[in-house]
Amino acid sequence: MTRLILGMSCGLIVTLALPACTAQPYSKESRYSSGSDMHHVGNTAPEKQSTPVAGDSISSQSRHPLDSVRLGGSDLADAGTTGVGMWINGGAELNPALSWAGPLVPIVTIPAKYAMKKGIVATGVKAPLANVAVESGSMFGTCFNLASLAAVEPITASLIGITCGGIYAVRQNQRYQRETGRTLNGQITNQTPPPGNTVQAPI
Repeated sequence: MTRLILGMSCGLIVTLALPACTAQPYSKESRYSSGSDMHHVGNTAPEKQSTPVAGDSISSQSRHPLDSVRLGGSDLADAGTTGVGMWINGGAELNPALSWAGPLVPIVTIPAKYAMKKGIVATGVKAPLANVAVESGSMFGTCFNLASLAAVEPITASLIGITCGGIYAVRQNQRYQRETGRTLNGQITNQTPPPGNTVQAPI
C-alpha cells in the first residue's frame, strides 16, 4: 500500500468515525418542526431566532473556514516535505497515481488534493468532513516525510504518520464542534436549546 493511499485511508476512517462517537442526542425537551409548522419550547414566541437544522443553510451563523472546500496547512506541508525529499535528497514518489509527474509531483499534489475534496463533496459528503479527511491524510504524509528525512525506517515512519493523522483529525473535530456547535457531518450537538430559542430537528 502506498504512502498516500495509507494516509487517506487512515484519515477517512478516523474522520468518519468521529461524528458518530461525539454527536450528542437531542434532549427530550426539544421539539421538532416540519415546514412552517413549528412547536416551541416553553413559552417561546414564534418570532424568536431558531437553531438551524443539520444540513440546512448556515448563513445565519458565522461561516467557519472548514465549511468550504479549501487547501489546508497540512496539504501544503505534505507537498513541501515531498519537494524536499525529492529535490534535495533525491527521493522518489511512492504513489503510482502521482509518480508519472516526476519532479513535478510536489506541485501536482496541491491541485490534486483540492480536486479530491471537491470530488468527495460532490458525492454528498459535507465540506468540513471532506476537508478534515483529506488533510488528515496530508498530515500522515507530512510526518512520514519528515521521519523519512530523519532516516527513520519505513514501518516506524508509517506509525508516526498514522499517529499524526489521527491526532489532527481528533483536534480538528473537537475544535469545529466547539466553535460551531455542529459535528463535521452537520449534526447539531446542543442537547438543550438556550432560553428563548427553538431547536429544529429533522423528523
